[in-house]
Amino acid sequence: MSQTRPKLIARCTGCGGDNVLRDAWACWSNEQQEWELAQVFDHAFCEACETDCQIELVEP
Repeated sequence: MSQTRPKLIARCTGCGGDNVLRDAWACWSNEQQEWELAQVFDHAFCEACETDCQIELVEP
């Protein structure tokens, strides 16, 4: 029997808001005809704080 992982919410450690962004690269797949996520970087930004932030993943 497989265990399901709990869903997580990404939150800003400064304000606790969940409107956060991460820098990433996407590559076009000629085969799938869509963008595929290639790399996610450490840099994060909080829309509520309007500044760089740290992100924590928490259970709802």
